[in-house]
Amino acid sequence: MKILLLLVVCHLFYLIKCDLMAQNFELISVEAGMKNKGTLKLSDLIIDIKYIPLETKNEFLISYIDKIIISDKLIFLKNHQPPALYVFERSGKFGTKVGTREKGPLEYNYIRSFCIDERNNQIFIYAAFPHKLLIFNYSGIFDRKYECSSILTVNDMEFFTNEKYIVMYGNPNGTTPFSYETYMSNNKLIGKNVKPVSYSNNGSFGLIKEFSHYIFNNSLFVKENVLNDTLYKVSSSSEFIPYYVFNFGKYEFLKDIRVNPKKYLGRNINNYIVMNNMFETKQYLFYSYSLDNRNFLNYYDKYKKYPILLTEMAYQMIMMVELIFVLFFKKTTR
Repeated sequence: MKILLLLVVCHLFYLIKCDLMAQNFELISVEAGMKNKGTLKLSDLIIDIKYIPLETKNEFLISYIDKIIISDKLIFLKNHQPPALYVFERSGKFGTKVGTREKGPLEYNYIRSFCIDERNNQIFIYAAFPHKLLIFNYSGIFDRKYECSSILTVNDMEFFTNEKYIVMYGNPNGTTPFSYETYMSNNKLIGKNVKPVSYSNNGSFGLIKEFSHYIFNNSLFVKENVLNDTLYKVSSSSEFIPYYVFNFGKYEFLKDIRVNPKKYLGRNINNYIVMNNMFETKQYLFYSYSLDNRNFLNYYDKYKKYPILLTEMAYQMIMMVELIFVLFFKKTTR
């Protein structure tokens, strides 16, 4: 009887904790922020910019950069076409190409995403067609492989502690059971989190970038770009804590668009906000989105609790140095 009572009390404390965590978030009105135009200088965000020209040769040409990760000494770059993962020194000197694009058991046909295990100096590549997880060291030497399910669509992956990483699953057909799975670095599954909106569609409407995520103050923050209004902070114990909630007002992306995309093809589909990316500083939370065939960048002042739309000139200035900004901003906010 005492054991049962103890279990009931523990469960109640757990529910209270979950309820308090769910209430500990801020609401951002994206629609209201569109009416508040403002500007920021780069000096408001960063102290210094260092330009690093990456070494270029015919053997490792860069066409379109899908993802960049910075460590203390290296730059990891995922190239779109041809699919390849390159490692550069922080000086910009080319280091190595990781893996080979072939159909062998230790090779990849297409790279969905990658992340780095900084504690063990390893690179995790999620390869598709066929689906498998390939692990290499920083020098590009193969270490081990894990077979993966081909049912779910991996969109991105990222380490959030020294030994844990998250896999983010897209939901193009409305049947994905969980948006996130957390793993130990030995590929042991330790959790499934956040059920996405379920639906049955009459076509196919997917996004290249289904998720936004960034690292700030040594914590990982993640958000589904459509059909979920919540930005989560991922704790070291793998809890997904609501951090910010976005209100899109009349521009909210509709579930019906994914249910019946043909109905919205053309101009109608551009009348709704699609989030693109996010990053954060001590004072501001930045979020970019697409609307009416245009790209916008807003920021939320965390001190004044006020959303602001960057003027077009300020937006263009930041986008001009986006690559440099992302490289050094992400590193300095870890």
